Amino acid sequence: LQVLPRIPAAGATRRALAAQTVAVLSAAFHGPDPFAVASGIHARYLPTGKFYAGFARGKTTMDPAFWAAWERLTREGLVLDVGCGEGLLGAFLRECGSGVELWGVDIDPARLGRAQATAAPGWSFRVGDVRTVALPSGAAAVVCLDVLHYLSPPEPEALLTKMGAALRPGGVLLVRELEPGRGLASVWTAMTE
Repeated sequence: LQVLPRIPAAGATRRALAAQTVAVLSAAFHGPDPFAVASGIHARYLPTGKFYAGFARGKTTMDPAFWAAWERLTREGLVLDVGCGEGLLGAFLRECGSGVELWGVDIDPARLGRAQATAAPGWSFRVGDVRTVALPSGAAAVVCLDVLHYLSPPEPEALLTKMGAALRPGGVLLVRELEPGRGLASVWTAMTE
């Protein structure tokens, strides 16, 4: 039994509700269509410029971390994106049909500006240093992609402890870190970092 996210009916037409229901059921039982996800992300980021729209499409299409996150994360609840950059994780999850509430933090205000421009209602982004910013508690998941290598020892361990403390019982901590020499995926990640 899988309980799917609630679809708000206020102000929606019957056809719009039917379309949303079909999309939610398709995502839950058949998985997202990779081509539709890529096109949706590109369209979502177009207002930030063609370069960033292309980057968002390419990064989310080529980087396996996004599909891994989709497979492992809850479909609703609070997800903390530590080092969120342009908000690609949230955009990817949304395009796949997830109804998560996203809270992101990054040190780069320009990247967060692009994240905010593409954000879904209820998402929140903060400019801050991941080492010192206070994380909300009770998260269903905390995701940290390619951040720890920027920190000096013992900062990575302290950040991992802080992220773990932000999780609700049974929550998911998803961390991916740059590992040189692991083929095309690590080369691509190093280039984009």
